[in-house]
Amino acid sequence: MNATRNLEGEILMTDENIADFLGDEKNYLMVDMGQIDEEDMPFMIIDKDTGKMYDMRNDRHVERLTDVATTRFGTQQSPAVAGFGGGDEKEPRKSAKGTAWSGWWREKKKSNQEYLWAAEVGDLGKLKKHLSKDEMKDMVADLNAKGLDQWSALHFACDSGHLQIVQELLKQPKIDVEALSTMDRTPLH
Repeated sequence: MNATRNLEGEILMTDENIADFLGDEKNYLMVDMGQIDEEDMPFMIIDKDTGKMYDMRNDRHVERLTDVATTRFGTQQSPAVAGFGGGDEKEPRKSAKGTAWSGWWREKKKSNQEYLWAAEVGDLGKLKKHLSKDEMKDMVADLNAKGLDQWSALHFACDSGHLQIVQELLKQPKIDVEALSTMDRTPLH
């Protein structure tokens, strides 16, 4: 029997229960914590009861986690589902696009994608907008967000020859000039 074990040797996953963990294979992946990039770690939630891992940027994972929390705790007892009102709300808080967090992550992902697109096509105004906390509030793009093939905005701007975008990105103190793509290339290679 194939089994995935934690550091203490306890069985977390067997062939029999892997299908339950993954849901359908298109939406859930088994991930070894040692293989997750440090920049992805803040977005991961591990259910210590089941060993399941959820990526909070993935809408399907958020929905599954919300379902699990609702089933396990009920909406009145789960601050993650019912909000932070001490459990006296009867229904979970919802944004216009589903649960509050799934809607937020969806919008955040869209902001990051628009930021990467602005870098690729050379739209300096849009790039600055997506990096402005004054304009975007909590939807400000992640400076080192990655897109297709793990390319950052700096990868896209350099590859497309957009000097003004490259200069603007290099002004940012936390820009990762050593970010590696899936082909192990830095933006300024």
